Amino acid sequence: MANIDESEVKACFGEIANEYLRIGAESCNHLQDGSQLSAFLLLGARAVSIAMNLQFLVHSHSLDTYDAVRRAFLEAYYLQNEFRLKDSASKATRWLQGENGTWQPDFNKVEQAMLTPGPKVFGPEYGNASKASHPTHFACVNSVAVLSNYLGKNEEKEQFQQALQEYSSDISAALFRLTWSTFASGESFLALPIDKSKLAHCVAFHDKFQETKKSEMQSRTTKETT
Repeated sequence: MANIDESEVKACFGEIANEYLRIGAESCNHLQDGSQLSAFLLLGARAVSIAMNLQFLVHSHSLDTYDAVRRAFLEAYYLQNEFRLKDSASKATRWLQGENGTWQPDFNKVEQAMLTPGPKVFGPEYGNASKASHPTHFACVNSVAVLSNYLGKNEEKEQFQQALQEYSSDISAALFRLTWSTFASGESFLALPIDKSKLAHCVAFHDKFQETKKSEMQSRTTKETT
């Protein structure tokens, strides 16, 4: 998907942040009521706060730092979506009480609620994010590339520019994850008292992203059948 401009990114993140905090204040005693909704909003606030810094990391060409920050975003995002499910109320309560291990998401549970049946997605995605953020050989090679670029010694400039484009596109995907979590509805989902009139930029972005992805899938299908 084409990158959305920075002002739109900022507007969307700002809308979600304001709406989460508004709901937290009005419906959850400023996120102090110990409810499942509070747990969802707290994780959402963390995910938004982290994601808001991704654009800066791309601009500064700090792609290895981006990898580490993205992993933190994914951790909050996965658990946020698990706590959006009504049958996660008990775990959400224990998480609010600080019980050990409750910060770890149940990937299978989240995938069954969010995705169509198929190969595992979130577990492998988290594994790849961990590989890029822990001090693995893979991550260290990436840091060498970042340092070389910073020092003007990068001999693979085209490859680095391509990586920058891919990371920029990932910001759009991160934003869509958050809009999806915010707009999702269904019998298994905890009700979220959002006011869409306060999320105009997010609604427009969400619809545009979905349409673009749909067009890309149709285009790939057409190419595969010709």
